[in-house]
Amino acid sequence: MTTGSTVLMIEDNPVDVQLVTEELSLFEGGGDFRLENARSLKDGLARMDRQDVGSVLLDLSLPDSSGLETFVRAHEHDPDMPIVVLTGNDNEELGLKAVQQGAQDYLVKGKVDGGTLVRTLRYALERKRLESELRQAQKMEVIGQLAGGIAHDFNNLLMVVLGKLQALEWPLRNDESLLKEVREASRAVLDGASLTERLLSVARQQPTEPKVINLSAQIEGMKSLMLQTMRQAVEIRTDLSADAWSTKVDPSRLEAVVLNLLVNARDAMPGGGCVTIRTGNELVEEGELGTQCPAGEYVVLEVSDIGLGMSAEVRRHAAEPLYTTKDNGDGLGLAMAHGFLREVGGYLGVESEEGYGTSIKLFLPRAYEPVEQVATDTGTHSVLQLGEEKVLVVEDNDAVRETVVGHLGALGYHVVEAHDAPSALDAIRQHEDIDLVFLDVLLPGGIDGITVAREALSLRPNVRVLYTSAYTQSAFSQVGVSDEVVDLLHKPYRRKDLARKVRQLLDD
Repeated sequence: MTTGSTVLMIEDNPVDVQLVTEELSLFEGGGDFRLENARSLKDGLARMDRQDVGSVLLDLSLPDSSGLETFVRAHEHDPDMPIVVLTGNDNEELGLKAVQQGAQDYLVKGKVDGGTLVRTLRYALERKRLESELRQAQKMEVIGQLAGGIAHDFNNLLMVVLGKLQALEWPLRNDESLLKEVREASRAVLDGASLTERLLSVARQQPTEPKVINLSAQIEGMKSLMLQTMRQAVEIRTDLSADAWSTKVDPSRLEAVVLNLLVNARDAMPGGGCVTIRTGNELVEEGELGTQCPAGEYVVLEVSDIGLGMSAEVRRHAAEPLYTTKDNGDGLGLAMAHGFLREVGGYLGVESEEGYGTSIKLFLPRAYEPVEQVATDTGTHSVLQLGEEKVLVVEDNDAVRETVVGHLGALGYHVVEAHDAPSALDAIRQHEDIDLVFLDVLLPGGIDGITVAREALSLRPNVRVLYTSAYTQSAFSQVGVSDEVVDLLHKPYRRKDLARKVRQLLDD
């Protein structure tokens, strides 16, 4: 039985129900659908809330409702349900009006054969799925644009704060107490940058860094972090398969999703309880989990709780961006999981019932490459790398430019400043000895950083180019330059990251 196979026929005439049942049974493919009957609109609306109902055959003349109002009430009750209207021979015009109001199609009683019925139901399900995906894509596009703009401004702000804090470290080097406070504040700034990444994760605007990982080992390494997320009254149990397959994902994105699912589970158990995290392997057959999950080998991460559970209405919207039932605005775990899984080709499974808890399953495609080892920081870059070359800094944000110029000056470099593309091009023409151009990818005034870099290379073929941006790399496609951005520092970055990258390019 495939997703959407249960057809609810809201019809008070048992003869018509019997005819439709027989037509389905006689036609090839009709066995994919299971027919259920409700004899009144009231009963039908109640049954529409069941999770297994995939489509509705709706008679417009019922004991408790008639005419177009019947469809309007059903459609308003569940706008996402594919509804095919049934009309009489003399009332096709009413069926057309229902389609104009949002019905997927209409059929005329007495003219319905099994083939027409099966094709209509399949078409209704597919059309509704495509409409839903289009609406979701449009929502994500708008949210992505909003999130990208917020991330840009916020990361520029963090860049300035981090720069000022790091500038205090040397004057305070002999005061261990104050130096500790400054470094803790710097770590808090970087934590703020990670919050931006979580926002962009929901909007699918953050570029991913996928690695082949062992899922069980990844979750095992998160235990201390997961414990900090829970209240004392909430217990975390793990059942991690020693034979779990590998998968290729961005580890930080996966961890953000898991933590948000744990927060959802914790809040669903206000009186305390137990959250269980399991990993395992699963072979999915064609159609077993519906059309959204292709057949294949998956490693599965399950997060289950014994909490309040979700109603049918909440389940329908739970994975939508910015949908939450919490007054404080939390609860975006499923939206993050949905966006994350779409990127990696996975599938989100949700099982929940009011009063009986919730189980969330993340189906992650199996990876056959060896697990990538995480490089450890040996401390070889703990000493700042200095230089004396000439660097052109092109940055339109005055506070950020001042911060970067201060960093490079403290590292020994000779710095030339430019606040936009025209002033940058003038500086390149005036200074023949510029060794490196450090510029923002997106500049105001209609000339982007890529154009400036091209001009710089045409005038000074040996000049090095280093880009920076408070936007994410996916935003670069707005100006068609994503393929040309190779060396990039995302804001906010630390002084030692800047020193290492500049030295690397100049020494190459």
